[in-house]
Amino acid sequence: MILFIGSNPSHVAGVGDTLVHTGTKSGNRFSQWMTALNQTDYRVTNIVNFPTKNNRPLKLSDISGSRLQELILECADYEKIIALGTFPSRILKSLYIKHFKLPHPSPTNRQHNKPEFIREKLNECKKYITGELL
Repeated sequence: MILFIGSNPSHVAGVGDTLVHTGTKSGNRFSQWMTALNQTDYRVTNIVNFPTKNNRPLKLSDISGSRLQELILECADYEKIIALGTFPSRILKSLYIKHFKLPHPSPTNRQHNKPEFIREKLNECKKYITGELL
């Protein structure tokens, strides 16, 4: 099974407690990616489980030591770990957790202006999932 790790939940009102908000543009893009990756057996978690004030970027000081310990234990249960964005990837690297980094699915991420870049990253991700990319 695969574990996808984001930064934190959306601040968008009314999306409930789900980790992937299908009513948001990011959630819709993530769902499209799962279809492109042919993935149905996965779990999503976040570095922290609360939205930041005014949806500001997460900071290292927002993460408790106990949450980092939980994250290490959580990751140990999965064969493949995929970070959604730079911040989760940075945290995973600091914890020495092997993972693959996808861009964050947010519509404000400028990497999405280059569809060929996203296709390439999704193809690399497929190879990581199947073990072709180490």
